[in-house]
Amino acid sequence: NGVASALADPTKRMITFNGDGAVSGITGDEAVIAALGDSVGLGLAGLWNAGQPIELAQLRVVGKALTAGLSGNIDGGGFRGRIGLQTDNIAPFSALAGRDLTGALSLDAEGSLAFIGGGFDLTFDGSGNNLTIDDPTADALLAGNVALSGRLARTPAGLVADDFAITNPQVQFTADGVYGTAEANFAIGLDLSDLGLLSDQASGALKVRGTAKSTSAEAPVVLALDANVADGRLIDRTLRDAKLGLNLDVLGGKVTGSVDGSAMLDGYQATLSSQIAVDEVQQALKDLNFEIAGTRIFGSVSRAVDTALMTGRL
Repeated sequence: NGVASALADPTKRMITFNGDGAVSGITGDEAVIAALGDSVGLGLAGLWNAGQPIELAQLRVVGKALTAGLSGNIDGGGFRGRIGLQTDNIAPFSALAGRDLTGALSLDAEGSLAFIGGGFDLTFDGSGNNLTIDDPTADALLAGNVALSGRLARTPAGLVADDFAITNPQVQFTADGVYGTAEANFAIGLDLSDLGLLSDQASGALKVRGTAKSTSAEAPVVLALDANVADGRLIDRTLRDAKLGLNLDVLGGKVTGSVDGSAMLDGYQATLSSQIAVDEVQQALKDLNFEIAGTRIFGSVSRAVDTALMTGRL
């Protein structure tokens, strides 16, 4: 139901709408039915004035395992407002994902979505509880309460992140900056509470910091990645002050740069260095040098992209 006024005047037309209903007897894809059920409840309320965007006070969809809501403005180009999604158990979405899922999920996002081109600009506030995706490593990382916050956008300038973060007691991931074809100034951070979450052959807290920078479409993207483990174990050996640095230039499908590392492994100083070159023909490590406890491995190796054959000398 609703109210319509001044329909005869194109400049003053006004329509309100308000309704509730349900769609029942849903058939089709079993995965969709598992998530939504065989009926979906709907709620709708809003206002339209001539020459103005549609003001959507509420659009609410309630299915078997999902509640979704929208409120905001709709015009010819897209939607601007608030989006909410909530499910107490994502298990019914397992068929859609092609793997077993469990856990609760709640997500609110505020911002804009473009109807054409895939652009968006959203600020998130969400959480998940005891999420699993049928992968032992990922499940260990997702255990407990996971928080999602910050802004993500896909704009003509590229991918934009503003204090974007995914965090829980095991993992903290952050992203900030702009990454586009014309310019890049993007930073990421990753803190992992224990390498044992990834491998039973390692332990210790891992800290990773990375940046991607470029000044123009013609200039290379300069990638820098630094990782360190202050105190841990590797293959039943003590690991101290482990550091690994990666510095790369990426341009036109070609990658050049270097990798450097050092650590105290079981009381012995270990060092690593090499030049890196990757293109459409080969992937190469040049001037490779690894030293530990009086043992040195050095040389150069390359791998052909088309045959996967390796050549070189160590």
